[in-house]
Order: sequence, then C-alpha cells, then structure tokens
Amino acid sequence: MLPVQAIILMTGIYYGAQYGGSTTSILLNIPGETASIVTCIDGYQMARKGRAGPALGISAFGSFIGGTLGILLLMVLAVPLVKIALKFGPPEYFCLMCVGWFY
Repeated sequence: MLPVQAIILMTGIYYGAQYGGSTTSILLNIPGETASIVTCIDGYQMARKGRAGPALGISAFGSFIGGTLGILLLMVLAVPLVKIALKFGPPEYFCLMCVGWFY
C-alpha cells in the first residue's frame, strides 16, 4: 500500500471510531472515548424521551461537518506548518517535551 493510501485509510478508521463512540453515548449513556462524554449529557436524555433517532442524526451530521472543516483547515495550513516545523531544532523539541510533560 502506498503511504498516501495508508494515511487515508488510518484517517478513515480514526474518524469512524470517533463517531462510533457517540452511538453508545446516546443509547446506553456509556462514552466510548473521552470525546463522547459530552454526548452522554444531551444525547442520552433525548434517547430517554424517545428521540434517539434525531440524536444519532445530529451526531452524524455534526461529525461530518466537523471532520470536513478540520480537513479543509489542515489543507490550508499544511504548507505554513511544514515551513515552521522544518526550522525546529533541539531547543524547540526540548520545549515541546517540557510543555507536553506539564499537560
């Protein structure tokens, strides 16, 4: 498999997994991952009132819009980010590790 095809495949799996967690959040009040915790709050209440279908639809539509906007934004910002990333040296990597360790 070519690298571009592999990245597209992994991205599709990631987006599918992120959306898949909303199903259990809405229907069972069990978040599949941390990103689905907020979906438990409103989605499960909608499901208890008999509106599980609209809750799942809203979740699917929101996931599609968010994923599409995120990809478009990444396409626009990819070239400037690469130019900045190529300037990184050991001090910048050390600072990134320190910031990552605190969070």
